[in-house]
Amino acid sequence: MRKYMKNGLQLFLCLCAIFLFTTGCGCDKKEETPQTNTNVETKAVTFDDQTVEGLNFTGASIVYDDEISQIVVTVQNTQEQAVTVDTVNMSFYDKDDNLLVQTVGYVGDELAAGESSQIVSNVTEDLREATKVVYEIAR
Repeated sequence: MRKYMKNGLQLFLCLCAIFLFTTGCGCDKKEETPQTNTNVETKAVTFDDQTVEGLNFTGASIVYDDEISQIVVTVQNTQEQAVTVDTVNMSFYDKDDNLLVQTVGYVGDELAAGESSQIVSNVTEDLREATKVVYEIAR
């Protein structure tokens, strides 16, 4: 019986040693998780509202994240009748009036009178320096 107690005690001590070793010996030292540096920059670029062929473009914003510029703009049909618009060409310029990028924004098939839609377009160019946008209805 004494032999079994001695073996049991040795087994218990081995298990305790393994437990303390794997749990860090009970110390408070916590491993810090590395902080990822997400480069999210929002620049509130104020573009002038524009009306092109009865469509009012307002609230344009650009969010630059991970080398992608996301363009968001609201388009509203200000005409008294429905209008069919599939896409809008958007040209962005810097303060010296140099073209930064031309891109296409998808509107959809038809906007009823007074109806609004949101255009969301992503480009790989950095548009944080854009100061002007020109809209053109694609026909």
